[in-house]
Amino acid sequence: METDPVNRVAGALIGVGALLGGAWLLNSESGRLATGRWSFTKSIKDDRGTFFRLQVKVAYKNAPVEFDIVVACNIRQIKYKDGSNTTEVGMMPVVFGKRMFDNKGLVIRSPDACSPRYIKEGWVPDDLLPVLVVYDNADTLTFGTAYMSEDAYRSPLAELRFDGAKIFLASRAEFEEFRKQNSNLVSRNMFFSAQMGPDLLKSRGLEPTQPFGNHCYAYARYRIPESIREDVRRGWPSDRPRYWDPGPTPSFAAALWDAERQRDIGGAFRSREGWAADGGRPANMGVARSNGGGQIGPPQVRSVNRWGPSYYPVYSDNNASRSMPPRVEDWSKYIRQTPDFVGQKVDFRDGITRGFAYCYSAPVPADSPIGPARNKKFEEAIGAWLQSPVLHQVDGTLISGALPQLSNKVIRIIERDEYFFAIAIFSLEGNGGDV
Repeated sequence: METDPVNRVAGALIGVGALLGGAWLLNSESGRLATGRWSFTKSIKDDRGTFFRLQVKVAYKNAPVEFDIVVACNIRQIKYKDGSNTTEVGMMPVVFGKRMFDNKGLVIRSPDACSPRYIKEGWVPDDLLPVLVVYDNADTLTFGTAYMSEDAYRSPLAELRFDGAKIFLASRAEFEEFRKQNSNLVSRNMFFSAQMGPDLLKSRGLEPTQPFGNHCYAYARYRIPESIREDVRRGWPSDRPRYWDPGPTPSFAAALWDAERQRDIGGAFRSREGWAADGGRPANMGVARSNGGGQIGPPQVRSVNRWGPSYYPVYSDNNASRSMPPRVEDWSKYIRQTPDFVGQKVDFRDGITRGFAYCYSAPVPADSPIGPARNKKFEEAIGAWLQSPVLHQVDGTLISGALPQLSNKVIRIIERDEYFFAIAIFSLEGNGGDV
């Protein structure tokens, strides 16, 4: 169910969690796996896991591409031929990628079909639509464009055609054979470099590298109901900007958030619970289609919380694909010396980008200490970085009233008195996910 995001997304967009390290890994053994690409499996012990096969057919720039992936869930222990091992893995591979003919990377996020009942009892719909991401560079996978709705596939900007997805039950033997025969474009170094700093990576036997773009950012755009437009108009600044930030607690916030809403391009009005949520759900369950399908769930309630809104991608210069200085103490100076550094920019373009999200991770400093090594100087550098001056925009238009600091994330944007944008962040890494 979608909830008011004020308390849960402000830190997410700037990726502080990525910078400070993946906390869930501190107490797991996932980081003990060997560096680089997949190692061949030697054995799985104390196995209480489940397995499923995901088959997806797409076309990339009219060239057919097929994925045939075997996913393991909740595996107790996997040993590798190089002597490394991991335990308590949630899903593996949670993401799987292939290199395209033009050196872009096509990555699929495995939906969560871990419970065998999902398959046996018809929870997987015939129109399942997993999240697919096209990364600009297959060698780094730092920045990508996610297809978050059917709108993306219909867009003139689309490079993908979706031809179908199926899920079947699988076995441990099939999983082991899949891992022996297939190489994942998403390396473990990339995957975990997006979740922790270099010191923690090295302590877990991993080599720091450019981090995988593990979170996808967008805004959902809705029509403002006529019943509350007068309230919105009272908050509209006197110079009548096209885009404006109402602040965290405008007087009309509750009415706007609780009112039935409509896609920006029309259609039925539905309560906020009737629209697809952000966070992990679209990745875990599949992308919500405009007809209420596309996601894994009980057939009798599949139309509940399954309607896809209009998404528009969000870009930030604060991402790991940029050449930031290695030391965090230099980041604030770098941003201040960079003209028009973008904190948030909604790529709207009069609706042509509908259906997409942009995927990236926050930069991780090379001097990120852990534990007692963290000191006041480092914390002060982080604070200065977060207070750096940035621009918040929709296309090239400034969002009126938005505090121009990196630490400020505009949760809602009002467009005149007609539409509002609500931030949406999609996680690709899953709960205890591995590659």
